[in-house]
Amino acid sequence: MSETEPTVHEVEASEVPDAVSVPVQVQGPVRVQPLPAASWSAHHFELSATQATKIAQADPRRSRAIITVATQAAWIGPSQQQAASGLGYRQGAAATSVLELRHNNEIWAIADTAGALLSIIEEYWTD
Repeated sequence: MSETEPTVHEVEASEVPDAVSVPVQVQGPVRVQPLPAASWSAHHFELSATQATKIAQADPRRSRAIITVATQAAWIGPSQQQAASGLGYRQGAAATSVLELRHNNEIWAIADTAGALLSIIEEYWTD
């Protein structure tokens, strides 16, 4: 990360200024629509069956990560230990098998058998 981008810990630990209270009275149904991502990135990995690989850094700007595994199944977890020990999520290898994660933690993966091909698309709230 560059010196201008804060770490996840810095963002979470920063003080939030007091918000101004504004009285609101809702008249009828309220429509809520998420905004589209401001940017995205894609990465591809050939996974090992003996060593977990970090496939995404912790990033407070990430709105979601979309993961597919093309050839063999893989274990996905929020830490190297959880992925390697099988305590995470087991992602199957199928064209329709897609895992969508909506958090800003690290993401780790390890293959059931060597050579699993994994792709990840990360979407970000901001550039």
